[in-house]
Amino acid sequence: MSGTWVLCPSTTEQATVDDWLANWTQVGIEGVVFKWLRSTYEPTARGWTSTR
Repeated sequence: MSGTWVLCPSTTEQATVDDWLANWTQVGIEGVVFKWLRSTYEPTARGWTSTR
């Protein structure tokens, strides 16, 4: 299996997220994932939330 890795942008600004969801769908964004700034990735745990 092959694919292209793309770094995902991040922000703490709600206006930026609103812009991404409103205007970036034409270039392939499907949604956003949001989490607490100090939370860590835990492979088997649910804790982050996504929106489309």
